[in-house]
Amino acid sequence: MLANGDIKNIVDSRLHGEFDNNPVWKAVETEMASVSPNSTKRPTLGDVVTELKESLTAELARKNRNREVAAAKIKEERLERKLANDDQSGLISIDCGLPKNSTYTEKTTSINYISDATFIDTGVTIELRNLKDTTYQTQSGSLSSLLRLDLGSSSQRGYRYNYDVYDRFWSPAAYNVDWTNISTSFTPDYFSQNDYQPPEVVLSTAATPLDAAASFDLSWNPDNAGSQYYVYMHFAELQKLPSNESRAFNIYLNGKKWYGPLVPDYLSTTTISSQSALSGGRYQFSLYMIENSTLPPIINAIEIYIVKDLLQSETDQGDVDAITNIKATYKVSRNWQGDQYAPVTYLWDGLNFSYDGYEPPRITSLDLSSSDLPLRQLLNCGITDESSYYDGITGISYTSDRTFIDTGIKRSIPPQFLSNSVPPQYAYIRSFPEGDRNCYTLRPLKGKNNNYLIRASFMYGNYDDRNYPPQFELHLDVNFWTTVNLSAASEIVQKEIIHVSSTDYLEVCLVNTGSGTPFISAFDLRHIPTTIYRTQFSSLVLLSRSNFGSTNNQTIRYHDDVYDRIWEPFNGDHSDGVGSLLAKNVINDTEYRLPAEVMTTAVQTTDILKTDLSFYWGVGDSESECYIYMHFAELEQLQSSENREFSIYENNNIFIENFIPRYLYPSTFSKRFHLDGSKIEIRLQGTKRSPHTPIINAVELYMTRALSQSATEQKEADALRDIKLHYGVQRNWQGDPCVARNYSWDGLTSGYIENDVPKIIALKLSSSRLNGDIVPSLSSLTSIQYLDLSNNILTGLVPDFLSRLPFLKVLGGFGTVYYGCLKDEQNSCCCQDALSFIISRGQGVSGRALLMTVHHKNLTALIGYCDEGTNMGLIYEYMAKGNLREYLSDESKHALNWEQRLAIAIDAAQGLEHQHSGINPPVIHRDIKTTNILLD
Repeated sequence: MLANGDIKNIVDSRLHGEFDNNPVWKAVETEMASVSPNSTKRPTLGDVVTELKESLTAELARKNRNREVAAAKIKEERLERKLANDDQSGLISIDCGLPKNSTYTEKTTSINYISDATFIDTGVTIELRNLKDTTYQTQSGSLSSLLRLDLGSSSQRGYRYNYDVYDRFWSPAAYNVDWTNISTSFTPDYFSQNDYQPPEVVLSTAATPLDAAASFDLSWNPDNAGSQYYVYMHFAELQKLPSNESRAFNIYLNGKKWYGPLVPDYLSTTTISSQSALSGGRYQFSLYMIENSTLPPIINAIEIYIVKDLLQSETDQGDVDAITNIKATYKVSRNWQGDQYAPVTYLWDGLNFSYDGYEPPRITSLDLSSSDLPLRQLLNCGITDESSYYDGITGISYTSDRTFIDTGIKRSIPPQFLSNSVPPQYAYIRSFPEGDRNCYTLRPLKGKNNNYLIRASFMYGNYDDRNYPPQFELHLDVNFWTTVNLSAASEIVQKEIIHVSSTDYLEVCLVNTGSGTPFISAFDLRHIPTTIYRTQFSSLVLLSRSNFGSTNNQTIRYHDDVYDRIWEPFNGDHSDGVGSLLAKNVINDTEYRLPAEVMTTAVQTTDILKTDLSFYWGVGDSESECYIYMHFAELEQLQSSENREFSIYENNNIFIENFIPRYLYPSTFSKRFHLDGSKIEIRLQGTKRSPHTPIINAVELYMTRALSQSATEQKEADALRDIKLHYGVQRNWQGDPCVARNYSWDGLTSGYIENDVPKIIALKLSSSRLNGDIVPSLSSLTSIQYLDLSNNILTGLVPDFLSRLPFLKVLGGFGTVYYGCLKDEQNSCCCQDALSFIISRGQGVSGRALLMTVHHKNLTALIGYCDEGTNMGLIYEYMAKGNLREYLSDESKHALNWEQRLAIAIDAAQGLEHQHSGINPPVIHRDIKTTNILLD
């Protein structure tokens, strides 16, 4: 590109072409000459400084020309607006009571008023102004002006049209003993405006605190704590600041940082506004000068609006969204239609409101007791982000899985595999062609130490046109759960497990075993009581759940089953002479909550000469341990002199002896047993005194799965998830952090300390684009021995908790920088290991002494050093604005303009020139890079 004379394509695109090509070429030519292999062609640092200063002079001249052109354009636009007053096509001003067809021009504002005769017969004044669509945007509702202040005004005069092109009323702020006013000597025509276009006469003055070290405070107490507000602050620097001065400040709302740092542009409008409505009690905005700023904060004007719904007083929008989501999520079976509050005659059942006649009604109580709300998370994997749908057949609502997993590709199933009998959740899948292990992270609705039914569903559907149904594994947390093996494109496979979660998170992982790409269609997580399906140490993998005596051969699940267990009709292949019994209803007050559709049917032998009933299930694993749950209810109303009595055998071992089922009342028996072969036989043997043969209504069969591998300690896993969320860590961090070595998280090492629960002992996050403060979650890694946060863009203080981590031996890597404060309150920073680097080069005391004699305005001063055994470091004065790399990074919110870049380059070159030529012996830096160029 340079060979073709194209300079703009190599310049930071964030400059938007705001530079003169000639100075840029001069800077590039100087840089290229500086790295010439021929030393005779390389310029001296003095020559570099001269060339860069000439480039800066040319850039300043360009900006002055552009400012003059912009000022002339603004002046021309103001003249055009003034000449357009007679038209005022964007304004409608009505003087109510003016004779029909009459008009006049108001002298003070030059606004044309027309009669209201064709609009209404009453009123005083109605005015309509057209604003730009990009301004005063809200998430909902309209904005009613509460306050609009000209904060820097030195008079009691207010301003409106034609000072304000939108005819907003700007009132002078009341006198405040803690403020003082500043202004500019330039005429208002010189201001560069944004879409809000506050009046130049308002922008030309500003308020600032009398005490430069104090904050600038603005506060108000809403009459109604439930009100919502939008705030708009307007800023413009009014003083041309010399290079050794700066004005930068943060904005705090009620003690929490709201925006910043803000550096107002000279004679250019910056508007800072709330992105969403503010709600709560008292509001206090405080503007604080940041540490390296030499001047206090300023503010030119502020606008505050209260959110109003100008239609009928509907319920507060946040409450509407919340209650609508509750209804959709839980399928609330109540007459909930329309607005929850309005009109009062049709209030929703179970809801109470507060309403003051002015603000939107707010929900104050919600009674959903006895509503049979299922605790569940139901995901349709691969559907559009944030979408959902309702399955009309099952009554189940599914949502997108996107917020539960970071990886995978959304794919759709070809139409030929989606017949009417295929449930809609199988129309999409999420495929995982990358990574050996991809995990869903779920937060169980009832937390840890609770029972959950987890079901994963799959239909291949030849989504990838390979006609190769895959085989892969499912892992639950850190343990193997089951193998998914699909034999045909149209086959539907469901894997189910009942599991007691030991943590507040559940990780379900799809593991690639080399036999095809893992995928998933749907995922169900439901809470069930801890008093049922409970084992001592194991989880329960479903083998079979059978409904005996079904008359329609239909599957039964939710809504019929409140826990959404899927009951398949038993085909009776392993029973002798089976007939069905039917009943209209079964009393169901046990915790198993068995569906009436299951318990109102049963089977019995039809051969009166036989008194036993047998069933078989093939398991295929002779070493397995199983649990069986058998459900019984008598469906015939027997005579008082009769009964149905039988004993239950499992693989010829007596299980229950002389059992008599109760009429229309369920009884459940469960047993744990170890298989002696590859099948299970259940035999019901009638007793000699029973005139009726045995019956059975339903059976559930589970294989135990000992999930024995320990998961990472909860607080450490939570800490890492918070670190990932806080910094947006772009690594393959899925599942449990300390899972088997093949799937452990990048940059993390685990170990076992004091007990069998794995803990994090090393975390390497160097060069991970971390920015902001050091997150407090790191304090939870109490077993960590090695922590490397080097080569990131971290700011703020090094927190005290790092010194209290009991096992931490190494913090950071070469050149890690820490912030501190000396006893005389002088700010400083320590570069660890830099001293060991000097000593290893044989420089020792002389090297340290030489560095401490170097003083220059463009060189960071060396304050001292530490040399105590393995604790070695250099202590420099603190540079609050960080390093140049932070500002040149794509993630930086404040792109440096060309003038600033040239000024930094000049200062850096002058500092190097002093090291090379201004001291004896000279000091050669040898590590010039953007991270080593610090900004004050």
